[in-house]
Amino acid sequence: MERVLQAALCFLVAFFQVSSADAQFWSRIGPEGGYFKDFAFAGTTVIAGSDDSGGLWRTPDGGATWQCISSGLKDMTGWTIEISPFDPEVVFACDAYGRWGLMRSDDGGSTWEQRTGGLSGMSEMRVSGVVICSPDAESLLISTGMDPGGDPARPGNGVFASSDGGISWFPAGLQGMTVPCIARAANGKVFAGTHGSGLWKTGSDTGWAPVTDIPADAVVWQIDACGPIVAAATLGDGIYLSTDTGASFYGFLPGQFCFDVDIARTYPVEVYASLVVDLVKFSSQSGAWVSVVSPPLSDSILVMGLEAEGDTVWCGLLANASPVVSLDGGASWRSLQSAPMSAFMTGIAVDPSDPDRLLASSLGSYNDCWNLPGLFESTDQGASWQRTGPAAHGLTVDFRPPGGDAVYFGTFAEGLFRSDDGGSTWSCIRPGRRVIFDVAVDPDAPLVMLESEYDLDTSSQGLYRSTDGGYFFEKVLDTLAACVAFALGGQTAYAGTPGGVYRSLDDGETWSLWRLPGVSIRTIGLVGSDVFAGGEMGHLYRLTPSGTIDVTGPWELPLNLDGVLSVGGLLFVGLSGAELDSACAQHGSAWVSSDLGETWMELTGNLGTTHIYGSGPLAVAGGKLVASTYGGGIVRLDDGASGTEPGERRSDRFLRARSNPARGVITLEVDLERSVQGEILVFDLSGRLVYTSGERMFSPGDVETVEGLSSGVYCCSFSCPDGFVSDDVVLLSGPP
Repeated sequence: MERVLQAALCFLVAFFQVSSADAQFWSRIGPEGGYFKDFAFAGTTVIAGSDDSGGLWRTPDGGATWQCISSGLKDMTGWTIEISPFDPEVVFACDAYGRWGLMRSDDGGSTWEQRTGGLSGMSEMRVSGVVICSPDAESLLISTGMDPGGDPARPGNGVFASSDGGISWFPAGLQGMTVPCIARAANGKVFAGTHGSGLWKTGSDTGWAPVTDIPADAVVWQIDACGPIVAAATLGDGIYLSTDTGASFYGFLPGQFCFDVDIARTYPVEVYASLVVDLVKFSSQSGAWVSVVSPPLSDSILVMGLEAEGDTVWCGLLANASPVVSLDGGASWRSLQSAPMSAFMTGIAVDPSDPDRLLASSLGSYNDCWNLPGLFESTDQGASWQRTGPAAHGLTVDFRPPGGDAVYFGTFAEGLFRSDDGGSTWSCIRPGRRVIFDVAVDPDAPLVMLESEYDLDTSSQGLYRSTDGGYFFEKVLDTLAACVAFALGGQTAYAGTPGGVYRSLDDGETWSLWRLPGVSIRTIGLVGSDVFAGGEMGHLYRLTPSGTIDVTGPWELPLNLDGVLSVGGLLFVGLSGAELDSACAQHGSAWVSSDLGETWMELTGNLGTTHIYGSGPLAVAGGKLVASTYGGGIVRLDDGASGTEPGERRSDRFLRARSNPARGVITLEVDLERSVQGEILVFDLSGRLVYTSGERMFSPGDVETVEGLSSGVYCCSFSCPDGFVSDDVVLLSGPP
């Protein structure tokens, strides 16, 4: 009885841990790649900074191995990385999306401290660049903001200074301006690039002054300074170089959009610049800019971030891909042996005929060109991945109808693709510059399908229906639908739109507004006769035959609710805070309910990237919940083990569920090094003991099967006279 009480107490502790934001549940399982905005070098060590929420990554061996060094900073962005030239242990990371502002590390990136004292509001927290002005890294300058007119807008508020290493900040000029970049020349002059107000520099006693050699309305996107050389990259006005610490500038490549610029050498002068699908190199010996693009660096992929030092050049691609590297000044390029797992995914599907096989939809260039294949495939439950499918910016992928052989892949501006052989070959059944939001196939009549689209050429939108398997479509609803679904049996279909939930009772031929008028719906999940509708602002509604119930959980709002998945008696939801207006919550989350939304338990746990993102971002593979994320690749809910990194199992955990979520029965494995007398105890969420194995001898690898429990969340404990108690929280769904 004493051990039962001890186990019950441990259950309460375990439940508190698993319900908190610090509980660790998840593993990144790939694929490798992402959008890498900046790199910083310190000897053989390279730190890579990912775009929105992709984190900070470090490699000590030129890209052979990587470690995420921002796992404690949820949804961290590495917009700009600066390593002190005086001390390589001092590293600064700028989060231009405003979640963290400026982070400082004094141990090479192993630990971080937020340095944002005195910065108020999102416009000042959007730190886009940092200048280290003193050897002790106490004197600092930062720039703020990216684009005041973007969607969403990300304005800044000028330049700020600190004299105490970033602990406190005070305004240092250009307040009211958005300043995407900042740099300091060898003579101490500081240059700040603004969005729409040109380039500015500090004067001897007059504060800031405009650089008149550069157009006063220029968008100066990046600056680099090294020795007497200063380089400024603009969006639409080319590149400007100075060889006299900024006293005068000369323009090159007029009219060009330049996305990054970096000085590799000061004598002879060598500068690299990223243009629209070209990477060019300037040399003072020739006085010319020359393209240095060659495979695997593609002439149809934009370089969004670069860092150069001597002959070493690293490039991040606007392709959701691995960086590429040159070690000979751009004469040749190579792909990395491995890359960070910070890919931006938009959905995941499990092959109904092979549960080990996963297809994941991938973002690309946000364009109708400059794309790599838009799908990733795994045949071993995520242990390895291969890029495949049509070259496109992917938005949705699924096997339709559920359990069928056909795979549908919806894209941005490339139309709708279908494969009838599981993804080996593809045909475009809805060609043109169409943005495909969702696809549904009637499981009872597989020739009937629905697809929602926006046509970029005609600016038309709507829901389209085919009755011949996709050869001919006709519009059946004028409004755009973010999600569509057919109910099993009968001829009922549902569409989630910006104006509410529409319903059809005749297999999608005619529609009427059914529920939630005026509420923008992003996702729909069907559970028996109920419809669960997730809104653009993060609310969740249960639509029953008799009424509408708000079952929104205790998650932070507003957010995008992108995923609803029902597995047996468990209901999972995934939320995203990515790419939203700063008035919205900036972090996503994951939750589970065992009572149709009446109560909720948080599953966000140790997710470094919390945005559960895309169309169909939740699935079950190999008995475990998997999710597509915005900046964290595909993640998997593991056995509840904790560790310093996602998926690392604690050495003191002796009981593990073979599948989590479990289906129908809970199968527990005893993970011991020796035989021991012990007892397995299972508690429900109220702390009630619902199962005991009885005290007996357990040997390494013994398996215990727990049957007869209803769907829900359970804490399974192993205790023994030696004094250790191990817990695993298991999600149990309906019958197998």
